[in-house]
Amino acid sequence: MLLEALHHYQANITLDNLDQYLRDRLPELCQHHWRPIQTPLVVIPSEDFRQQLILPTAINSSAKKKATIGRSKAFISKARLDTEDAQAKDIWNSTARPRQNTTRAVVEKRSNTSLIPMTHSSSNQEAPKPTAVVPYPNGPSQADTAPTPWWQHLLFWGGAVMVLALLIAAVVLRNRDAFIPVPVAKEAPNSNGNASSGASLNGSSQPLTTLAPSRLQANQVTLDQAKHLLRPNQATLFHQAIIQTRNIKSSDPLYQQAQKDIRRWNEVILDLAEGRADKGYYESAIAAAQLVTSDSPSVYAKAQQTIEQLQLLSKQQQQNQGIIQAAKQQIKPYQATSYSRAIATLRQIPPAQPEYPEAQLLIDQFSRTIYLMAQSRAARGDIQLAIQTAANVPAGTSSSEEAKKAIAKWKQGKR
Repeated sequence: MLLEALHHYQANITLDNLDQYLRDRLPELCQHHWRPIQTPLVVIPSEDFRQQLILPTAINSSAKKKATIGRSKAFISKARLDTEDAQAKDIWNSTARPRQNTTRAVVEKRSNTSLIPMTHSSSNQEAPKPTAVVPYPNGPSQADTAPTPWWQHLLFWGGAVMVLALLIAAVVLRNRDAFIPVPVAKEAPNSNGNASSGASLNGSSQPLTTLAPSRLQANQVTLDQAKHLLRPNQATLFHQAIIQTRNIKSSDPLYQQAQKDIRRWNEVILDLAEGRADKGYYESAIAAAQLVTSDSPSVYAKAQQTIEQLQLLSKQQQQNQGIIQAAKQQIKPYQATSYSRAIATLRQIPPAQPEYPEAQLLIDQFSRTIYLMAQSRAARGDIQLAIQTAANVPAGTSSSEEAKKAIAKWKQGKR
């Protein structure tokens, strides 16, 4: 756009002219190219520079000449392009005239109509110099009509044949087993049946050896996937690993390793079940022990025995929990006899059964409560009632000795 402004104003261009030209021309270009309207911004140091010529005087005169010559050359180039278009159109229509005449006519027409200097306010503008007519050859160039050398055709088709041959060779080498027939072993003419069976076994051993690497790889993948399932303290994941490892058959290469892993994982499941039973979680322990599979006979038999014991302990646990609940319901505040009855109920739980430690803890708490009630009554001066209350403290508890000493002291009239 700056070049357009220079061509428009030529030597007389000023900052004011350049500013005005850009303000008029830039919005037109934006609308023409479907772009947002842009407004140029020209920074001028002061108003004195607005009317000052941009180009110096010496350069202005040479710029006029160069601008005139540049326009002449531009018109000659455009005339040459128009001449080529006319020649192509004449060739297709088979009515072409000699190209030399057409070129000269077009150039003369362009010279008459376009090579006219623009009117300008400057009086020093020079007239354009006459332009030369550049002849253009009539016939097509040798580069367009020269035939392709024979060696290029040979190189092209030879390369294509070599590429095709390489592709066919690659396919044959990749699938060579399908193209080579497998020889069938002929039966030996022998009356002995063992010889024929031996030959058949030898013949079948070859495909087995070829399938061994693939089976070995598949078995290894199965074992790795099973091991990735394992998580500590999760019996179900060990069971899932065992189920997945079962896919390895007895004829597979890693069958022995798979059986060792299955046995070890069954032992881990049984250990988890016993650990839950030690904490009193019998139902969870039974569920874990039931996950032991029959792939390991010795571990499976031990798991079955453990399940029977855990079922018995679970039943006793439920019964003893019912006894403890009944004892707690017998308690009535500030009634020593209710605590005594609750203690008697708790003593129904045998020492070797589940919930026995819980029952002993409650017995000690209830005995301590009875002793404290007796002390409270003695402090109020009700010695006789305090002696009766302390007598309800059962023997063998943590408060029984203190209750006996208190009773002896109260009988002597001491507090």
